Amino acid sequence: LQGRLTARAVHDRSRATAPDSVPAATIPVARARARLLLLGSDRDETWASGPMARALADTLRARGRGARVEAR
Repeated sequence: LQGRLTARAVHDRSRATAPDSVPAATIPVARARARLLLLGSDRDETWASGPMARALADTLRARGRGARVEAR
């Protein structure tokens, strides 16, 4: 990663230092009625798309909507 600029650390730090801001920045995808395919990667250098996709899938499963979501 030498010589490459990424935003991942900035985003991770922002979420860690300002957790009260997270709900306001959250897109209400859990309210969608359509089936969802969530794509993310643990190697994403822009933001934590892998963990966030899995967390959203877990939330939907906990709400009984597991059959309508697939996370990759």
